Amino acid sequence: MAISGDFAGGYSVLGLAALVATALFAWREGGRAERLGGVLLVLGWMVGGIARQMIGHPNVAGPFLSDAVDATGFVLVAVRYSCLWLAPTLLIYSGGFTLRAIELGMFGSPQWPAMLNYATITDGLSYLVLFVVAWATYVTMMERQRATRLKDSGPLRAAAA
Repeated sequence: MAISGDFAGGYSVLGLAALVATALFAWREGGRAERLGGVLLVLGWMVGGIARQMIGHPNVAGPFLSDAVDATGFVLVAVRYSCLWLAPTLLIYSGGFTLRAIELGMFGSPQWPAMLNYATITDGLSYLVLFVVAWATYVTMMERQRATRLKDSGPLRAAAA
């Protein structure tokens, strides 16, 4: 999850807050796949931060490694669990990889004429992934509550549904 590099501005803090809120919501209310998704998002963010500090170039290595960790992890989750929300998540990451490949192909460093537009697009993809994981967690939570209500209402009610 490549959310705005360093903590220089409010945009990065907002992204980190959204990441933490989504991961906590997934951990508390989601099923196994959603919990793993939340953990993967946090792990990807941490890997990206470490890479930025070690390599020293904030706009290339960190976001690319972060997305690589997340995408690889989501593929492994998709192999293990059959969840509808994993397909759009992987498609979003493929779009992010395409943008990063274009960026890296331009002499190894960002050469975009409008870097703010590029950052907005890539961060937009990251926020879209957060939304998909949060939505999937909400759906899982609602299904669990419905199953509990049906179970508690007795055998006649469960047979009618």
